[in-house]
Amino acid sequence: LNDAPAHPLSFRYTAAPLGGSWEKHAFGDRLEDCLGGFTMEDVADALADMERGWGEGLRWYEQALCPLPPAAGAEQRSRAMDELRCAQMIGLQLRSAANLFRFHLERRVLVERHGLTPPCDLPKTESLQRLMRDEIQNARAALPLVEADPRLGYHQEAHVYMYSAALIRDKLARMERELDGACG
Repeated sequence: LNDAPAHPLSFRYTAAPLGGSWEKHAFGDRLEDCLGGFTMEDVADALADMERGWGEGLRWYEQALCPLPPAAGAEQRSRAMDELRCAQMIGLQLRSAANLFRFHLERRVLVERHGLTPPCDLPKTESLQRLMRDEIQNARAALPLVEADPRLGYHQEAHVYMYSAALIRDKLARMERELDGACG
């Protein structure tokens, strides 16, 4: 979850470890390491449920904050918008994590079906491409929120930004190049 908004999906599977959630690390793609006794399906389903539930609650939150009463001052409006951006980003962060696990669930099936051994290139199936397009759209939605709020992406324990506008732009460029190569 911590770095999902910056974590690119890729047709290249290396089986590199993810790294600790408490530290800055390279983006690995071996999600199995973080399951802690749960199945990949359990985690993917739970993230999808969290994303849906957050989205439903977010609609109520948006209605409460927008528009604020006319008596609200500039500082109150600014704080309300900060909170709204934060809540919206949580939803996008959950979607990124859900997409990451959905992608790697499909990857696991393809690796087994085709007898692949990492490092390897995955078949560019419509399912993987659809997940990549959805994640590109999600990252594009996250970018203006992250650009507007310097709190977003900062991880207090690690004392670093686990995602930033620059990292999201890099993710978008990498994924768009791969997707263009798959479709072109």
